[in-house]
Amino acid sequence: MRGRNFIILILAGSIAFAALAGSAFMNQRLDQERVRLQLTFNADVQANLPPDVALMVSMFGCFRGLMIDFLWQKANKLKEENKVYAAKDLSDLITKLQPRFKEVWVFHSWNMAYNISVMTKTQRERWMWVNNGIELLRDHGVVYNPDSVAIHKQLAWTFIHKIGRISDDMHWYYKSRLAEEWQGVLGPPPPLIKVNQHNLSGEPVLDEKGNPLQRWAIIEAFAPIAHMDQLFFSRDELNRDVRRGLGELIKRRAAEMSRLSVEPAKDPVLRDAMPMMYLRPTLFSVEAADRLRRWPKEDEAYTLEMQRLVELNEAHLALTEAGRDDPDAAFLARFPEAAPQVAALRERGHDLDYPTLMRLAEASRIIAIEAMGYSYKAASDDGTGLGFFMQWLRGGDAEAARVRGRLILPYLRAKVIRTHYHMSPSYMFELMEGEWLVQEDQPLTKTRDESTVLPLPIDWRHPAAHGLYWSSRGVWAAKSRLHRSDSYYQEVLNTYRLVCHSMQALMHNGRVSYDPLSHYYDQMPHMEFVEGYLRVFYGSGESIGGMWTESAAPESYKSGHRFFLEWAVRAYFEQGYTNKAEEFYDELGRTYGPTAPELAQEYSQPLSVFAFAENVEEQGVDNPSKARRAIYSRLVEAFRWAYGYDRPGIANIHAARAQQIYITYQAEFNKATANTYQSRLGLPHWEQVISNSLLDFMLHPSPKYPMALRQRVWYAIGNDPKNAWRRNAVWDRLRGPLYRLSELNPHPTLTTAQRFPEPPGMDEWRKSQQAEGRAEDIRKTGKAADQYDNGQRPSGQGQ
Repeated sequence: MRGRNFIILILAGSIAFAALAGSAFMNQRLDQERVRLQLTFNADVQANLPPDVALMVSMFGCFRGLMIDFLWQKANKLKEENKVYAAKDLSDLITKLQPRFKEVWVFHSWNMAYNISVMTKTQRERWMWVNNGIELLRDHGVVYNPDSVAIHKQLAWTFIHKIGRISDDMHWYYKSRLAEEWQGVLGPPPPLIKVNQHNLSGEPVLDEKGNPLQRWAIIEAFAPIAHMDQLFFSRDELNRDVRRGLGELIKRRAAEMSRLSVEPAKDPVLRDAMPMMYLRPTLFSVEAADRLRRWPKEDEAYTLEMQRLVELNEAHLALTEAGRDDPDAAFLARFPEAAPQVAALRERGHDLDYPTLMRLAEASRIIAIEAMGYSYKAASDDGTGLGFFMQWLRGGDAEAARVRGRLILPYLRAKVIRTHYHMSPSYMFELMEGEWLVQEDQPLTKTRDESTVLPLPIDWRHPAAHGLYWSSRGVWAAKSRLHRSDSYYQEVLNTYRLVCHSMQALMHNGRVSYDPLSHYYDQMPHMEFVEGYLRVFYGSGESIGGMWTESAAPESYKSGHRFFLEWAVRAYFEQGYTNKAEEFYDELGRTYGPTAPELAQEYSQPLSVFAFAENVEEQGVDNPSKARRAIYSRLVEAFRWAYGYDRPGIANIHAARAQQIYITYQAEFNKATANTYQSRLGLPHWEQVISNSLLDFMLHPSPKYPMALRQRVWYAIGNDPKNAWRRNAVWDRLRGPLYRLSELNPHPTLTTAQRFPEPPGMDEWRKSQQAEGRAEDIRKTGKAADQYDNGQRPSGQGQ
């Protein structure tokens, strides 16, 4: 019996030993397969977990799952008991226990932004919880899981839906606070005009013939920030020139394979090269260099070009690596002319960081307020620190101003965007430049050239701009996977839909009007995004990777295409872009007219009849974006005809139509409640709408309104006793951008101040506004936000 037991023990031990040896062997093979299929986390990310997170991950061992289940149930119970702060603390603990589990991050972010936020009483509290949900993903979830499509998608959705749309009663407050925050980060955006390009030294950039190159002013203002990011912070990304080079090589190789009738997926060169281009926003430096070096050496031309790209990328990595430990020192070493002004900041205890940027933003806001004629009593009080920052911004000569504007502030902004917001200024700039929109051989259209770059004047104060950023990065994160499961296409399709939603929102209301004095916020259509939306729409088949033929997605996309074309026709016509309206109207009739007799009849009407057919009763102005476009466009036309051409009869038709739409819409949708200024669907007061329309007319980007016409309207409305006061109402918001616009279109004999003089009685107007409740807005930061909490707003300010 004992002998038998001994034999059993020997056999069991042998089997156990063989199993252990086999598992060790298989574990190595499994690890290799996980790496090949990109199912592992990047080593750099794993090594950079904060100490508290690393400790939480390791301390519970195999009991970590049970602990998480218990904490999750406890957090839900605390939320149901309205103990939201305790629930948040537990949520933080759960994410630290499971930093790599995407569902944990997504759920707790959604829970804070959507569930806990609506349990609070005031607008400020609601915004705090919505922002907590954003920060959880942006500042932690994406950092620990840079390739998670789900986290990128949820983050984009929060910006697009919770802040950008109208489902929340307090969405206007969220929009205003986001605009306030990003105007502080980037400064007030320039007017919607094109200006000459300049390099970092402020010298103009010329084309091959010596002519200055131009681009949108808002892109020109962002360019130094992106440049600083490339120099000192973008070490985790491929250099932009390297990406361009890779794209050209891949296109050239694909063309060669096409001539040889070889499918790209079967070509070993392309199969190994494509992920390099797809990984561009999230490719880490070590992996980038390794992939570049492993490019197959097939012929001398490819080898030489890849060698150049490898050297270019490694030079970029070496440059940013030099400043990894102390980017501030690297910045001052490269730009010693900035040292005196940085030293002045540091002597007062300030550094190049987020608090300093926010104090500079507040000082800049006060300088603008004082330039308007308002008083700010605390400006000279050194105890606030704002007096010093104002002096720093104003100090020195023209060279000192250039150093601040082209070097120090762009560097500080790039650093804050990277370190505080965990976003890439380089990628933000790439979105604005429009290179990511270059798509070829699109499935739905042959009428437009999709191979050219389409720059986009993205205003980062708009929630859809952040939705576009995170959703587009989520698409690239999905496409970076070498292993594509059955759920891959659905995942990337859903994420790509958010790219489309973002572009659609920017098209419908991408022009932001934000007044930092009263925190007034409004949105208007931005026709520069129509072509961009088309490219996103038409490029979805290629970007999703064959989805047009592999699912029912084409029909769902096409069902909205006709409605988009109808919107574009009306919007272009009403905004003064008649040629564009005719182009889209022709495409609408050509594409959808033959599909149904009633459509053929509708699209055969004259353009002017079709464009103005939309009102509440007919086409359904059933949301604020449609209502604003319909009302504002008609009031702008009323200003043009009444004061520009002295045709009050035509002006009255437009004004009456606008008021009819306004009254009908407000009666149906402005169901204001006791604790809010207005309902989530409501519009501003009618008087505020008229004043905003004057502001829109004076700054409108359409060539339909030349400077001479604006000048004529400005004088004529001043001579109208009933409406002259409207110039006072908009002057403080209008003066800066209007003067910049006028200086780019100079008059042969008149100065800008002579063309557009300040309305008489502005001092009395400002005093009356202060007396009616705006004084606290001016003297104390954020007071308007406090007034929102009680359902109050400064007098005369709509939402």
